[in-house]
Amino acid sequence: MTAKISYPGLKCILEFLEVSPRFHMTCRSSDLQKIDNRIPLRVNNLKIWKNKVSLDDMSYCTDQTGQNEQKRMKVDKSKEKLLRKYFEGRTNIHVNHVVFHEAPFYRRIPVTLQLNVKKLEIPSSSFVDYLDTQNVILRLIGHQDKLNGVEKLQREKLHIENTGFEQVDVVGIIRNWMENGKKIGTKYLLSGDIVCIYNTFLGIEREFGDFTKTLEGVNEPILDSLPQFSIPMSSTANILVYGTEKLVPRIVYRLVLRVVAVEE
Repeated sequence: MTAKISYPGLKCILEFLEVSPRFHMTCRSSDLQKIDNRIPLRVNNLKIWKNKVSLDDMSYCTDQTGQNEQKRMKVDKSKEKLLRKYFEGRTNIHVNHVVFHEAPFYRRIPVTLQLNVKKLEIPSSSFVDYLDTQNVILRLIGHQDKLNGVEKLQREKLHIENTGFEQVDVVGIIRNWMENGKKIGTKYLLSGDIVCIYNTFLGIEREFGDFTKTLEGVNEPILDSLPQFSIPMSSTANILVYGTEKLVPRIVYRLVLRVVAVEE
C-alpha cells in the first residue's frame, strides 16, 4: 500500500512545479484545491497586455475585446475561466520577470495582482505609475540607469537596495520634499556599499552642510563615521538624514531619510 505524501512534502512538490502541470493537477484534485492557495505560486515569465495575460506557456483574455485573440490562441473558454480564477487574487505569487505591454492601457487591465518580482520591464522610463503599494522595495541588479521620478512617489516607506552612486538623486528628493512637503513618518532607505553611501553623503553635505547636526532620540544606531543632518522642511517638520549599517549576512550600509515633527 502506497503511503500518502505529508503536507510538507506535498507543499514542496507543488511550490516548485511549473505553472501548467500544477494548474492541471490542482484542477483535477479537490484535496489539492484545499491547500493550493496557501502555497506560493512560482512563475518564470508574466506578460500583461490590455486584454491578455500570459504566464509561462499559458494565456487567457481579460475581457470581450480579446475575442479575436481567443480564436487565434484557440482558447478553451471553460479552461480560460478556471485559469483566471486560479491565478488572480493570490497574495503569494513569485515572478522572475514581469513585462507590461502598452503602457497607456495599464489602468484598464482588469487584473488585481500582488507580486514578488525579481525583474520588472515596462514600456516607459518612469516606473511611478506601476507602484501602488504603500511599502515599496526596489532591488537593483547589476548596472542600472538613473532612477527618475523617485521624488514623486507618494509613499511613506521606500527601500532601494543595491543602489549605486548617482543612481538616485537624493539631493533632488530632499529639495522636492522641502518644496512640496511630505507626511510626518515618511522613511526612505538607500542601501549600498560604503563607497556609494559615502559619496552620496558628500553630495548632501555640499548642498546642506549648514544643517549638519548630531542627532539625538533616533531609535536605531547611527553611524558616527557619516555626517548627520536635520534639514527644515516646514515650520512643523524636519528631514533627518543619517547612516546606519546592517549585517544581512554581509555588512550593508544605509542612508536614511526621515520626516519628523519639530519638537516643541
